[in-house]
Amino acid sequence: MLNKGKNPLPVALREGGWIFCLNSAIIVNEREDKFMKFKFPYKGYNSRELVRRCNYGEWYDREYDKISYTRKLGGGNYPRFHVYLTDFDNYFEVDLHLDQKQASYGVGHAHSGEYEGETVEEEARRITAMIADIFANKK
Repeated sequence: MLNKGKNPLPVALREGGWIFCLNSAIIVNEREDKFMKFKFPYKGYNSRELVRRCNYGEWYDREYDKISYTRKLGGGNYPRFHVYLTDFDNYFEVDLHLDQKQASYGVGHAHSGEYEGETVEEEARRITAMIADIFANKK
């Protein structure tokens, strides 16, 4: 549940992203190339736990032997938000995009993910607000 009226607001706008200040920790959300990426400190949590608390379910890609996380927008598998996590020493990174339909790889075909736009930015703000709320209410 989000803090009513206490969600972090951007304290500065950087080219392509936002900077949030949260309990002396800086959360930088920015686009790198065409990707929407977020960096969060661990603050006593692991990345998997935090993204699952943001209503994402774990998804295992057998073809690439890789775990990622999805949040469906309706009753079917698509459209859905899709997140990859990368863990570093002092922080983790969330790489977000929106899958409109199943990828169809082959000659002349590409991944159907959206990496920018209002819908993706709104989800970026939602994830940031939820993690900020988790950090603020840590017991």
